[in-house]
Amino acid sequence: MRIQFPESSRRCSTAAAEAIGRKIEQWRIRSGCSRASLETIAGVSQEQVSRILGGKFRVVGDSVLQLCQHAGIDIERLVATDQRDTVRVRLVAELDRCWDGSRSHADLLIEQLRLTAKLRRQTKPRGTAGSGG
Repeated sequence: MRIQFPESSRRCSTAAAEAIGRKIEQWRIRSGCSRASLETIAGVSQEQVSRILGGKFRVVGDSVLQLCQHAGIDIERLVATDQRDTVRVRLVAELDRCWDGSRSHADLLIEQLRLTAKLRRQTKPRGTAGSGG
């Protein structure tokens, strides 16, 4: 059975690719699986298996998905965490760019963020999942 993975989530950072490669390699060693077996599981060459294990990929292709499924690795969680961390870094960088360094300006930015969150909660459509309506 092939696992489904949203196309929009197939890109990953170098750090996520390296983490995925390490997890597959750790599973391979623990399970006693040979690299040749990985080639068969993934349907790729020895060179491609080496690239995957080394985290030398930017797009999570079918071969990576198959290896993760076989190894019981929750790749969706790994990539989602990576994407959240990337967004967090962007957000902090933007705050640093906007902030003048003063306490009063920090308080103003914090208040703006809180007001934005409150407004967003108030404008969410009614009757969506989890709203009870």
